[in-house]
Amino acid sequence: PVTSSCLKEIEAYIVIYTTFKGTSSLANVQRTWFMCIIICIFF
Repeated sequence: PVTSSCLKEIEAYIVIYTTFKGTSSLANVQRTWFMCIIICIFF
């Protein structure tokens, strides 16, 4: 199951990712976030 701590890590990753990539790649961020959720659920 997805824990709150896991979501916090994903959130932090997204913030860092958007900071480096810029808001123009929001779609990529959403896709990355989705993949992180899947990884988080199964691992």
